Amino acid sequence: MMPYGPESHVLEYKSQLPPTEKLARTLVAFANSRGGRLVIGYDKSSDRITGAKIDSKAEQHLANIGHTVCKPSLEYTLKYETLGDKTLTLIEVPEGIKNLIILVAKAEKLALLSE
Repeated sequence: MMPYGPESHVLEYKSQLPPTEKLARTLVAFANSRGGRLVIGYDKSSDRITGAKIDSKAEQHLANIGHTVCKPSLEYTLKYETLGDKTLTLIEVPEGIKNLIILVAKAEKLALLSE
């Protein structure tokens, strides 16, 4: 059973952190609508919590996406929640209040920043 309810336009599940371009597009889509939550560590195909706590390098990469690839900068909250013996990573994006957020750089440029 999905830990936070079924997927919708404000909730998405992934078993692991998506590739940069997909991650950026998902977070921007959340910001440009009503906000949303990306849950990392849940496998939809097996309907089970696999757990996924991202490391500090991935956290920095996420920050780079928010500040380098998006204009204006993408706001988000990174949280961890333990269910049983598994830890989920939650990326919560508030609704963009005043401006639409756009992708201004390709993921390839961001990949160079994180190396």
